[in-house]
Parts: sequence; C-alpha cells; structure tokens
Amino acid sequence: MPRYENNAISNSQLSVLKRSPQEFYQRFILGNWPEEDPADSMKLGSLLHCMALEPVEVDNRFAVAPAVDGRTKEGKAAKEAFAAMSNGKTIISSQLLERASMAIAGLSRHTEAAKMLAARSQADAMLEQPVYGNWHGVAIAGTPDMVLMNSQVIYDLKTTQDASPSGFAKSVAAFGYHRQAAMYTELLEQAIGCQFRFIFCVVETLPPFEAAVYELDYAAVMQGRSEVVSLLQEYQRRMQSQDWIAAWGKGVVSLALPRWYRDEMYQLEEVA
Repeated sequence: MPRYENNAISNSQLSVLKRSPQEFYQRFILGNWPEEDPADSMKLGSLLHCMALEPVEVDNRFAVAPAVDGRTKEGKAAKEAFAAMSNGKTIISSQLLERASMAIAGLSRHTEAAKMLAARSQADAMLEQPVYGNWHGVAIAGTPDMVLMNSQVIYDLKTTQDASPSGFAKSVAAFGYHRQAAMYTELLEQAIGCQFRFIFCVVETLPPFEAAVYELDYAAVMQGRSEVVSLLQEYQRRMQSQDWIAAWGKGVVSLALPRWYRDEMYQLEEVA
C-alpha cells in the first residue's frame, strides 16, 4: 500500500479505516504494522499490471524462480542463491507468469479492454502517476493505472475470480472500488479542471480468464462519494481526539444473530 507525500490519504487507507480504526492507527500513525511477504495473489496483480501497462519493465521488476524442490537441502540452497542474485526483483514462479500471460490474452480478446492495452503507448497516456488534491480539508492522493488526458478517461485494471456483472459488483462493494472511482475522478477534476470517466477493466486470474469492462452507474458513484466524505470526516475526528477504538470495542454491546441465520429445528416445528 503506497504512502504519499504530506501524509495524503488514499482510498486504500480509507478502506483500512472503515475496517478497523485501530489497524489504521498502528499501520499509518505508529508505523509498526508487521509487513508480510506478498502472497501469490498480490504478486500476480502486480505482474499483470506491469505486463498490461509497462511490458518493457517486466524483466526489470520480476524474476522467474528455477523449478526446484524447496523441501530438500539442495532446493532450499538453490532458492536462497537465486533470491540473492535477483537484485531486489519480485520473485515469481513460472506458473504465475503463465497465469498472468493467459490473463493478458483474456484482456486482448475483449474489444474494449484491448483498446486500453493499445492506449498505453499514446502520447496523452499517463501511467501510474500519483495525483494529489484536497477534499473536505484533507489532503488526498491516488495513483490511477492509466489516464488518457485527451479522452478524459481513467482506466483501472482489476483482477478477480468472477468477472461477471453480479460477481464483480460484489467485489466493488467488498473492496470499496466505488470509493476509489469517486476519489480518482475528484482528483483528476481538481488537477485538470474537467470531469473524467472511470472505467474498470476486469480479468479473471483462473481459467477461462474471462474479461469485462465496466463503468459504475450514477447511484454507485454517488454512494462512493458519500462514503469517502464520511470516512474523511471520521479521519479528521479521530486525528483530533486520538481515539482509534471502534465503537464496538467499548463497553458491553448487544449482539443479535446474523440476518441470514435460520434455526432449522424451529422451522421444522412450525411446519409440523
């Protein structure tokens, strides 16, 4: 998760604040959150972004590990030697590289997604450049995958397990992508002085590597803007009070069963 100049707040940070104010405090205020090695899913996302947007940089940023048995002494030694020689590159497996290549092929099969891949070489294309702004008195920032200045379009590449409309809509809600769309369009409007469209290019990371291109409807964008404003206000309140405990972390809280729960035995008795 990138950190920006002047402690500008990103959508990813707001998502952490929404999930857990205490995690936000430990991760971004204290700076003592333990960072783990990126999982294969994170590596795949980074690799796919690089292959789609900056393919000439793939060899500079990633190294394909030799196929060895890491359970043996010799295999462990070979992996350690390869890691030492990789010069800080992200180490990936040949299987991960193949999956990323298949995902790129999936994007290429989709007419609109293929346009995004082709647009990376346009003179007006801005690739992965941070943009700064201010919203409700809070410094904000983001790094769009691709901005086409002349067309006034922001492209965002997303990996998913289900690229169908119902499947990706769940991902939008779960990961706050509607807030990202709201924040990025606000940032570009502040920086350039005109409105931008926000387009998701979505591809599955497992067979059949289906791809889709989506644009959020007006209600979803307005919901995103409302949530961003609410979270920025919460951030301001918590910074002033230095209270980083969630509401449910204080006192005794009444707890009900989840809405999806149904007592099967009770239902059977009612039927009888």
